[in-house]
Amino acid sequence: SDVNKNAQYFLVNDGTAFASGAFNNTVITLGDDIDLAGKMWTPIGGGEANNTFAGIFDGNKKTISNVIVNSTYNNVGLFGRCAKNADFGVSAEVKNLTVNNATVVSPSADAVGAVVGYGHTELKVDNVNVTGVLDIDGYRGVAAVVGKGYPDVSNTSVNAEGTIATSYWCAGGILGHSDEPCVAIENCSVSGTAGGLTIDGGSYNGAGGIAGHIAGGSTINDAFVDNVTTEGNSH
Repeated sequence: SDVNKNAQYFLVNDGTAFASGAFNNTVITLGDDIDLAGKMWTPIGGGEANNTFAGIFDGNKKTISNVIVNSTYNNVGLFGRCAKNADFGVSAEVKNLTVNNATVVSPSADAVGAVVGYGHTELKVDNVNVTGVLDIDGYRGVAAVVGKGYPDVSNTSVNAEGTIATSYWCAGGILGHSDEPCVAIENCSVSGTAGGLTIDGGSYNGAGGIAGHIAGGSTINDAFVDNVTTEGNSH
């Protein structure tokens, strides 16, 4: 089904309803830019119940600005947890979206990202841009785009300043951590703006401009990194 019938545009602003299953296999189109300044965002999916968003989110070339998430749970971001809907055989997808300025902090969490925390089972990310100032902080699997998982990411960029940091292991610009040989990253770039972008792999290291850690058999093609500093202790 398509929620966007008859030009009805739905603004996604509640994590619980859109993760409960009602919007699985559904196209949700963003109707306008959203500025979340001064508002604490509830991730779509994830949370205490670890719900899953399994729809298609089309950002419609709009911008969501000033995303602020402060959570004690795993799977944290604009979208907390995305996955394939096994009943319909349709993969979750996030596309045609810019996220400008993001503070996503969950110091004890696995899977922290400005856009998606955990992209489980064939998540597709296409034409997504992360800009502005970033403060992305978690325990393991941290990134500007997808913190942890098995995504297919294409035509996506990070053009920002600030810090992407894990206290333990695996931080990257596009993807923080994946341990399965099924990741595909193509035509993606990560660039620090005037203030520079630092990616900190934490005490066990694992920092990369594109990915902190991916398994053998995964692919990265046509990727570009500029003005990015990586840090972290060696293991």
